[in-house]
Amino acid sequence: SALPFFGTTTRLLFTFSCVFLAITCVVTFVVAREKQHRLTAEQLVVNRPFRDLPKALWESIKRMPVSMRRVCVVQFFTWLAYFTFFIYMQGWMTQNVFEGKTAANGGTPAEAQRFKEGSSAGSLGLALQAVVTFFVAGILPRACRLFGTRLVYCVCLIVLAIDLEHFLCEELL
Repeated sequence: SALPFFGTTTRLLFTFSCVFLAITCVVTFVVAREKQHRLTAEQLVVNRPFRDLPKALWESIKRMPVSMRRVCVVQFFTWLAYFTFFIYMQGWMTQNVFEGKTAANGGTPAEAQRFKEGSSAGSLGLALQAVVTFFVAGILPRACRLFGTRLVYCVCLIVLAIDLEHFLCEELL
């Protein structure tokens, strides 16, 4: 390996992803400027009947600034990928992290035990993620009002990059 400190290609790519995430967060924080977008009373969907919701959403999308529409498209596909990640995460944990295999798939008893441990760890990870998301969802709107969306977004992504890098360094030790 050209960079033996990282051990595997996966760890190398993981580190580059963390560094890239941190750099893009800092650049976004420095360069991006927020512009307040206010709706008029007739643009609000709140007072319309439920049957008019699809039409109102379509009208809102058409009136949306182009840059915001692009963000919405990216967010839509990101959510598709994110929920696909949820579906396959536990299997990935059992096979790649714990190197487990079920007895039905020709695994040894040791591999079956690792499969069981990986399955439990994957379930615990998803459960902890749900709990953390629940609490952060209550805090995030208040933090955005106090500090601004841009600062909160950048701080969250930098914390994520630090956390991912901490996980990688912990694995290397």
